[in-house]
Amino acid sequence: MIAEQKRDFIPLAFSSVGFSVLLGTAIMTIFLLINRAMVQDLPPNATPDVNQPAANFLLAGAFCTLIIPALVTWSLLSPIDSTYRRGGLSMVSGFGAIMVSLLGVPFNEFAGQQGLVGLLVGSLILALLIARKVFRERRIVG
Repeated sequence: MIAEQKRDFIPLAFSSVGFSVLLGTAIMTIFLLINRAMVQDLPPNATPDVNQPAANFLLAGAFCTLIIPALVTWSLLSPIDSTYRRGGLSMVSGFGAIMVSLLGVPFNEFAGQQGLVGLLVGSLILALLIARKVFRERRIVG
């Protein structure tokens, strides 16, 4: 009797989560760049007005940064049969993207718009490099 070969999903899981976190960071950075352009001509204010379109736009960016990476991870991990594992890793991707996207604050503070563009380009380049590994792993296990 020939033993069935066990598939190793760990490299796929790690690379999928990494890709999604970097994608989420890029998404939030795009929202930050657009938000920065929206408030550029407004006078400085000690207490931000939450009813301004810029505040709602930033909130929408945070929501997209949470949801899109989770959905991408869910989709990339389709070879995994366990919805529990796929769901857990998807949540880790969403919250990880929010955490890593907080790098936009010091990048914006110290380097301004150029810092955010650098973060965006760096995130996208790393995401593309990891995407190659994700699809290679999907071919191996799928």
